[in-house]
Amino acid sequence: MLIVWLALTLLVACVLALGNLSDRMGKEINQQSCEFLTGDRVLRAARPMLSSPIIRAAYGHN
Repeated sequence: MLIVWLALTLLVACVLALGNLSDRMGKEINQQSCEFLTGDRVLRAARPMLSSPIIRAAYGHN
C-alpha cells in the first residue's frame, strides 16, 4: 500500500509541476508576442528624411 501511495504522490507532484511550467511558458509567450506587436522603431536622422533620393522619388518631390 505504501508503494501505491508514494506513486500517487509522485504523480500529483509531476502534474502540478507541469501545470506550473506550462502556465509560466504561456505567460512568457504572451509577453513576447505583445513586444513583437508593439515593437515599432523610431528612426531619427541628423538631416530631414526628404533629402534622401529614394524618399523624394517615392513622394514625387524634385
